[in-house]
Amino acid sequence: MSLTPGRLSRAASVKLDVYRASKLPVEQRDSRHIIAIGTESQFPLSEAFEQGDGFALRDLFSRHWGQKQIQTLPDQEGLVKQIISPWNQDRVMLALSAQTEVGLQQVRDLLSQDNLFFQLEGDTVLIAANEPDPSPYDPNAYSLEFLQQSSQRQLASANLSSRIASALRGNWFILAPGIVAASLVLYGVIQLYLKRLTGQE
Repeated sequence: MSLTPGRLSRAASVKLDVYRASKLPVEQRDSRHIIAIGTESQFPLSEAFEQGDGFALRDLFSRHWGQKQIQTLPDQEGLVKQIISPWNQDRVMLALSAQTEVGLQQVRDLLSQDNLFFQLEGDTVLIAANEPDPSPYDPNAYSLEFLQQSSQRQLASANLSSRIASALRGNWFILAPGIVAASLVLYGVIQLYLKRLTGQE
């Protein structure tokens, strides 16, 4: 299936707007999820690497993780990093980056190959090819390193029944004692009612 000129997705239901960083409208930046793509030296939205003590690429020979500066050889790894948008706490920014074009190609491979894509976890992923021309069918052709930098937070707003169901899923171990306690209270109320009813006769 071929893409129409200028389309970024095969799915008609996926609506993507593309802007250069200098042309990104403020209202779009503040109200939408953002995907920023580029090498570290030309990355369009540097805010992705300025938040907190998370993982960040610096120059061609260094990385930043927590309070540590790590010196590396020219880094060939790709980076996929998700953060809460600095402009809207209800949106996220996804940074697809690397220090070199080779690393960006590995990010492309990660997103296009199902066997790699379905392994994603955490909010930061480093991908590296284990051989010069990796085969997409070789499970050992790439190494993935997963990092969890921030606490997880649900961004979806839900109605009352969805929130109750979510609370029960998160606290299922309270459900059985809660049912027993509710049954005992109901039993006591029924017994009290029956005593009054039999006392009147």
